[in-house]
Amino acid sequence: SDYAAMHAWWRGLIHFRRSPAGAVFRVAEASPGHVDFITPANEALLGYVVGGEVFVAMNVGVEDGVFEGVVLPEGDWRLIASDGMIDHEAGVAGPQADITGGRATDVDVAAGEFRIWVRG
Repeated sequence: SDYAAMHAWWRGLIHFRRSPAGAVFRVAEASPGHVDFITPANEALLGYVVGGEVFVAMNVGVEDGVFEGVVLPEGDWRLIASDGMIDHEAGVAGPQADITGGRATDVDVAAGEFRIWVRG
């Protein structure tokens, strides 16, 4: 049901936020640069990197979008949330489930989608 899916999504986000990887969201005062926004020309897209450890990409539009030439901090990035599913421990399947940081990458985000990657 929609309720069960929504409950699982929020439960997963809470578990992620409480995990070691989610510690970047639990800071009393963020230093300058703690959140780096990615704002493509397409105003339906918004992305941000938090603490150099978590990358969030969302598309509030009705058409699929692309974040062109995103350069994440060095390291391996694993998709933990996509298409209404979240699993910060095992990750989730999907396009671009793994991204290599330190080089330009085009990141696809379907219409209405919210995706999260973690480094490490």
